[in-house]
Amino acid sequence: CLGSFTDEILTINNAGFSDLLISDIVSSSTDFAAPAVTSYPLVVSPGDSIDVVIRFQPGSLGPKIAKLSIFSNDLFSPHTITVTGFAQAPRLVLEIAANGSFGNACIGSFRDEALIVNNSGKCALSVTGIASTSIEFLVPTVLVYPIRIASGAFLPVPIRFEPTTFGPKFATLT
Repeated sequence: CLGSFTDEILTINNAGFSDLLISDIVSSSTDFAAPAVTSYPLVVSPGDSIDVVIRFQPGSLGPKIAKLSIFSNDLFSPHTITVTGFAQAPRLVLEIAANGSFGNACIGSFRDEALIVNNSGKCALSVTGIASTSIEFLVPTVLVYPIRIASGAFLPVPIRFEPTTFGPKFATLT
């Protein structure tokens, strides 16, 4: 998810007959961070291996791909591997009873219905505002945006129909 990360272990094996000296690990994409090594070279003895952490921290939504290049004293250096990840998006689902019909209300009175704001995605959803195109359909006052809705969670938002004139009324909620 945007704003979060996941780590995977990259194991580097030395199948040679002398010390493997890794001088650098470089990623072709900022979405994939090479390990934070305090000092190079990393020394891998013959027959041993070393684990390093590769971090996937996407900066935008969708599929991601990168090449990791491992520079060393190996004759065939650099070795390159491909890593992939997918940055998922939250998924907003809205529900309101009676297809959004508030029914009849007299001038000077009101009717409330709950607009259910549901996040059916895998990542947290940020609601940055709620607006109505009509002063007769009132959205709640929110003191601080954004409202964060966790994956799989929902928030009932009260919408108030308070007519000021006679006749049918319509509004679009955004």
